[in-house]
Amino acid sequence: MNLNDKTRMITESAVIVTIMTIFVFLGLYLTPIILLLYPIPFIVLGIRHDVKSSVLTLFASFILVSILIDLITASLVTIIFGPLAIALSFMIKKNYSSYKIVVIGTAVSFLSIVAILLITDYITGVRFYDLLKEQFELVLSTQESVLNGMEISSYRVEELLENSSLLLDNTMLIFPAILILVSLFSNYINYFISVAILKRLQYKNINMPLFSRFRLPNNIAAGIVSIAIASTIISYYKLFNYDTIILNITILILFLFFLQGLAVIVYLLSKTKINSILRATIIAFLILSSPLMMIISLFGLIDTIVDFRKLKEVK
Repeated sequence: MNLNDKTRMITESAVIVTIMTIFVFLGLYLTPIILLLYPIPFIVLGIRHDVKSSVLTLFASFILVSILIDLITASLVTIIFGPLAIALSFMIKKNYSSYKIVVIGTAVSFLSIVAILLITDYITGVRFYDLLKEQFELVLSTQESVLNGMEISSYRVEELLENSSLLLDNTMLIFPAILILVSLFSNYINYFISVAILKRLQYKNINMPLFSRFRLPNNIAAGIVSIAIASTIISYYKLFNYDTIILNITILILFLFFLQGLAVIVYLLSKTKINSILRATIIAFLILSSPLMMIISLFGLIDTIVDFRKLKEVK
């Protein structure tokens, strides 16, 4: 790296550290969801220069956030998003396939979230799961007080509370699956936006991860059979919390087939002359329409056998 490159890297790092500190402020006090995009500048920096520059900039950001906000916030943000930023910048720079980047990136993101939960549990002495359950129970208690103050029959109140309680219980049961899906979303959105930015910066040797070409691996059927056998054994011998394990596995498999089914629909829509706004509206409706989830998942399952998009031939 020559002197000009070093100067450019230092300048870019300083700008990123400053902007991302403001970004953390906005995430804390306005819209926390934007914190999911925290890794993007560090990913782009790591690819434009090297992974080491990304690591050093992350550390500098950690120091500045610790000084201007607090050490706990800096630690949480760095532990959750730092490893993902480093992993993605390394894999994109080394031209890993999109499939590997999605799988490994999701695993890194998931492990980072689990690590922060374990650290938080150790420091506070309170399990995050128990804290979440306590918050849910508080919500139910508040809801009961509100409903009792309204002109609603006791039977109707009891029915509403029972439905809410069932929903919250199910949410707690599928908490591991929710963590994995959040990790998948966080990884993919950071991967996609980072590559889009790099494309705009004229990095032509980087492949854009098109969702319309998403396809589960060819050996997915063997994997599902193996999981089914393992689930049967766990259920038969009543090992661990077998009901919870099987429920989470089922949800993850359904969601993966849903993604593939949705990818097929996006691909087919892209081949039509439908206006892009209408196309986006259709896709949004399909995503938000829970009754259609099973149909789209079935469509994804069929695609693993039939291969509507002929992606096997392309490979």
